[in-house]
Amino acid sequence: MNEQFNCIVVAYDDSTASQNALKMASNLAKGNPECSLYIAHVFEEKVANTTLDSQPGYQPLRANGFGLEGMPIPPAEDRYEDIYPNTHAQVSNSADQALFNAKQITAGLHTKTDYEVLSGDPAESVCEFAAEKNADLILTGSSQKSGLKKLFVGSTSEKILKNAPCSVLVAQ
Repeated sequence: MNEQFNCIVVAYDDSTASQNALKMASNLAKGNPECSLYIAHVFEEKVANTTLDSQPGYQPLRANGFGLEGMPIPPAEDRYEDIYPNTHAQVSNSADQALFNAKQITAGLHTKTDYEVLSGDPAESVCEFAAEKNADLILTGSSQKSGLKKLFVGSTSEKILKNAPCSVLVAQ
């Protein structure tokens, strides 16, 4: 295959398969200074509140009537921690972390590389973005779903294959 691609979109979710797709795209773009590489990550961050009781060394901030950044705080109830357990937000599928990891993979690549965070359904968003950029190729990783999950949910890579405005390459 001797075809050069001038616009490549990588559907990137920070999975091993999407990292492989990004490496393949980097290799395809490497010898072509005209190539634009777009890494498209669909925003799917999840925030969960977890208790801190299991965190070693954690001590909650106690104001107990003293000022905290200039504002007086009334003393807490004696059993405040029993009523309101200490929690903190834990982010998973972070867009910032995914794009940071993508930048690590593409470091040193002498190609125009842009990182985009999209919203909505992953397959639809990537296909719309590829059409908007007039892409020659979409690279995506295989989701490795099987059985009932694949039957009911379907795979993003399959949906991209069916709806893409250009050629699609699926990396394992």
